[in-house]
Amino acid sequence: MSWYAPGRRRERLVADPAQLIEFAGTAPKGWLDAWRSLDAQAQGIVRDLQPSKHVNGYQLAQLLWRHRQGPLFIGSSNIVRDFDLGRCRG
Repeated sequence: MSWYAPGRRRERLVADPAQLIEFAGTAPKGWLDAWRSLDAQAQGIVRDLQPSKHVNGYQLAQLLWRHRQGPLFIGSSNIVRDFDLGRCRG
């Protein structure tokens, strides 16, 4: 690859899944189950909406904040802006 020059950059080419596991490691025990649980909670919140209603990011942020249980981690920039607009803090 033209962008990759061995020894000149930190990036490393990974050619197969075994190399990826060696390089990146594996998730902590229970990680996938935790994400599935959170996904089920989010799906439940969305199902609570009226079927004919379209939801925008701002409304979703308000719903997630209202139904959260404990700390809430948000990452991508748009949802962070939506939470800020809705004053979903504290």
